[in-house]
Amino acid sequence: MALEKSGRAEILSDPAKLEDALPCSDREIREAIESLNRSTESISKQAELLRQQQDALGRLVKGIQKDDASRSDLESKHGQKKEADQKALAWTVRLLTSFLVICCHL
Repeated sequence: MALEKSGRAEILSDPAKLEDALPCSDREIREAIESLNRSTESISKQAELLRQQQDALGRLVKGIQKDDASRSDLESKHGQKKEADQKALAWTVRLLTSFLVICCHL
């Protein structure tokens, strides 16, 4: 911040103007290093937060995929049961029809 306030940051960042830059004091260098350290710490915290969010999102996606797979499996089993029930019902109807035909002819 100190270098930015004094306008030296712009001078030091431009190689063409670097020759015009006056030497920085130890205090300015320390303040610049502290500012960089704070920025680095802030960036590291943000990166960690993003990693945590990415992990949480990954777990959410896996959960959704697992739920979808379970739902598909359940729907498939339900369809198979429904088909088996329909076949059993059709067989029962045929059996009862045959029984009625036999009873009516007696």
